[in-house]
Amino acid sequence: MELHYPRIWKSLAWLGVAATVYLSLTPRPPDLELVPRGDLWGHFLAYGLLAWWSVQAFGSRNECNVGMGLVAMGLTLELIQGLSGYRTFDLLDFAADVAGVGVGLKTAKHLTLLPLLDRHLVRLRS
Repeated sequence: MELHYPRIWKSLAWLGVAATVYLSLTPRPPDLELVPRGDLWGHFLAYGLLAWWSVQAFGSRNECNVGMGLVAMGLTLELIQGLSGYRTFDLLDFAADVAGVGVGLKTAKHLTLLPLLDRHLVRLRS
């Protein structure tokens, strides 16, 4: 899939990474306990969405790199949390990250949105 505006879509992927890093390292993360296991669902959804979007933005040939990069990021952020003194390392959070990445990668093959958004943007700019 050839995108007309790859810089926009890649920039949004990197913005998602930056937001995830910030939310993972802030001393006061948002309270997600409105739902049972909200923290785990947050990890799963964040990493799943990042994987799904990133594979579309960077291309399916980079799927393995996207997956490994996000898994490495999740582990690194959990380790930093454990060393921070104000957050804790949680293996279940990391497992939710990995599960989200797996589902996001698989979903990106079957449910694509960026080509549609890209074509729509082309029409708007014409």
